Amino acid sequence: MTNKKNSDDNTFRWVLKLDVDFEKWRQYAEAWIKTLDGGISVARRSITVFFKRYLYEQHLTKDPAKFLDTSFEALDFFE
Repeated sequence: MTNKKNSDDNTFRWVLKLDVDFEKWRQYAEAWIKTLDGGISVARRSITVFFKRYLYEQHLTKDPAKFLDTSFEALDFFE
């Protein structure tokens, strides 16, 4: 693998350096970014913030199914 900056990595493999248990999230992010026709750099930055500042720093679940479940009480991203 080449040594890419996070802002250039459409595979989001860097997220596994935060925690290998983010693999499912990484797969979803990679699949989603492939569907975009434009705004890729903004999308990558947004995903980076979501992974680092929200999921990782807030110690939220690493399971996307639990996170997206209607019973999951997520923290307010803006607080």
